[in-house]
Amino acid sequence: MNPHVEFFGQIAIKNRLVTPEEVEDCLAIQKKMKGWGIEEPLGEILLDKGYLARDEVEDLLEIQSRMRPDEHQDFLAFRDAIGGKESVLLGELILLNQLVPPQAVEESLRIQKDLAGLGIKKRIGEILIARKLLDPAALVSILRVQAKWLGRGARTPGFRFPVFRLPLATAAAAGIVLLALILFLPDRMGAGRAGWDGDTPRAENDPARGGDAPGVRYSGAGLGLTPPDLPPPGSMVAAGPADHAAAVD
Repeated sequence: MNPHVEFFGQIAIKNRLVTPEEVEDCLAIQKKMKGWGIEEPLGEILLDKGYLARDEVEDLLEIQSRMRPDEHQDFLAFRDAIGGKESVLLGELILLNQLVPPQAVEESLRIQKDLAGLGIKKRIGEILIARKLLDPAALVSILRVQAKWLGRGARTPGFRFPVFRLPLATAAAAGIVLLALILFLPDRMGAGRAGWDGDTPRAENDPARGGDAPGVRYSGAGLGLTPPDLPPPGSMVAAGPADHAAAVD
């Protein structure tokens, strides 16, 4: 096995971006392709299989270029020692990827604690860069790897708002009802307001509710109604035939 190829696969596994089974699957494909005379990097095969995204491959290559392969076996033992934890801190990831010696990380953690005692808060990455122990580009890559690892597999405490998903037909019906309310409700509210004149209520479409009562005016304008023909003030109301005959007598 090519140590460089195996090295890339180990980095991808230790950073929780792929599983050992996925790497083994791609290594088998790589071996077959080599038998056909095709040389394909492991990262490209992981990408083609959908196990990694392009930016993940680039981040892993960046990390790989800054690691010390001669110390690889020692750090594999370190990986196994911390691999069972649910969360991987930034300092652990830096050690895990051999970007900074363990002693330098421990010293930087002590400096971080001493600074906190002085009221100065610094992240471990900032301290490592300030001490020229870590390259900013390497820190960016390891932070992206950490974010993707947490997004894929970590279970961190915290509250998440529930997400409710409605069937498409239900959502469409709800949208139609909402649109109808938006379009027609203002008109109905305007109609209700048109039935009032200051503090004096007006009988809108029911004369029995006081349309003929003094001080109460009939109004159907708000509902698009035509008011009845009312006699002008001071005139007599036309009577029926029987009443008319009685009046003549």
